[in-house]
Amino acid sequence: MVDESERDREIEVESEGIDEPWYPNPGDIVEIHDEVLEDDPKAEPGLKHRGDIEYAVDHIKHGHFGEGPETLHEKAYQLMRLIAANHPFVDGNKRTALASTMYFYFWNGYDLSYQEELESMLVLISIREDFIDPDVAVEYLDSIAEEFTAGEYLKLVTETFDLLLDVSENMTPDDENSG
Repeated sequence: MVDESERDREIEVESEGIDEPWYPNPGDIVEIHDEVLEDDPKAEPGLKHRGDIEYAVDHIKHGHFGEGPETLHEKAYQLMRLIAANHPFVDGNKRTALASTMYFYFWNGYDLSYQEELESMLVLISIREDFIDPDVAVEYLDSIAEEFTAGEYLKLVTETFDLLLDVSENMTPDDENSG
């Protein structure tokens, strides 16, 4: 039987050389937005500017004008900032910015610990983003994002896929056609 630490090392060896982080696509962010607003009857759904979402994703991937975020935490901050500040949705921009950033971290092997300071930072960004020093924000994100071990990450991903399989197995044909 392979112990957990040995399995973690095996996974790390297998994943060496994969330097490219996972990035959401604009459709992912719209889907995250829809999920965020799903349980809020007072929220007004709708997308105002898809181009702002496309710009945010392109910016964290490639940068613009010869500059761009380099570290994972810089990319996370820029994703959060661009969604919260540019208001691409009718409602729920800060919640979508936070949820998108949490997904970004998760799929890159990190757990973002939600803190009230993070919510305050989002409010300031959405009102007037120059109130936030990007270097301080990136340092803060770095301090509250905890990297998963390979074993923890594999377990979480496996549990997520198992949950998705359970949901899809329990769907009726009517459920599939209603969305």
